[in-house]
Amino acid sequence: MVSRESLTELFFRTFPDEFWKDALTDLLTCYKEADRFIRSRDLALDKQFADWLHPYPRRGLIQSRLLKVVGRYSRRGINAKVESAKRGGGPYVIFEAGRFRLTESMINRVEELPRIACFRKQESAYNRSLFDEDDAADEGKTYYGVLAHLPHHKKDEPAAVRVKFPNDDYKGAFHVIDLKAKYKSVFEEKLVPEEKIQDPKIKLRKPKNEPKNPDGETT
Repeated sequence: MVSRESLTELFFRTFPDEFWKDALTDLLTCYKEADRFIRSRDLALDKQFADWLHPYPRRGLIQSRLLKVVGRYSRRGINAKVESAKRGGGPYVIFEAGRFRLTESMINRVEELPRIACFRKQESAYNRSLFDEDDAADEGKTYYGVLAHLPHHKKDEPAAVRVKFPNDDYKGAFHVIDLKAKYKSVFEEKLVPEEKIQDPKIKLRKPKNEPKNPDGETT
């Protein structure tokens, strides 16, 4: 059986700190951008409909940015591909490195897994190897985790970001890695809204008694 400590150690050896800092920075940006889009005056959505719609543009942004971040680290052995969920669930990104396969999803409560889906239940079957007594002797086994984020009640930032390794039956998590706790500096940096970034306007005031040059013209 794999210990939680050894799983965490292997995880951070496989995914470098630079990757997670970039991925989490983009995650924060996606939350901000999706919130600005939903609350824009052009859409003029009622709050109830805005709250309902929030996860959809945010998910599209996060999944798209994940592909780009992973692409920048392909030489480090991190790769991504897009799969399609059965029964009209839409596309989703799987990113892989070493012995890990990860997907991304929102959660409704910090202690819960994302809602059950066919592909998540199927992927979680990989985690049977977490309980094998001979796991240390087999280097070819794969572990599945979910990059899970919980929206803040204002919906403009994540209240929690964790990688959860489900049990093989997708009923509870074998292990959880708290990325927000590990990379505090990323979440402590406040993003300045674009509309507030402006060039300062400097007004020059002319003196009351302006000196004249030898030709009699005002300088």
